[in-house]
Amino acid sequence: MIPTFSRARRLAPVINQLPVAEQEAFMRSGYTIGGMMVSPGNRIGLKMTINAARGCHPPHQGPV
Repeated sequence: MIPTFSRARRLAPVINQLPVAEQEAFMRSGYTIGGMMVSPGNRIGLKMTINAARGCHPPHQGPV
């Protein structure tokens, strides 16, 4: 999993200091087999799956 932080407004000043070519190269690296791997989706009881629990964690809920 490769977090890009491309939509985090508070990081925009830092990300924008990088050349566009470097930003694009970094974004492409996330689209490899390792970057697209997901965890099992089997629910046990009424608990969330690993992916659901991770997605509901505050740092992973989108732009700030």
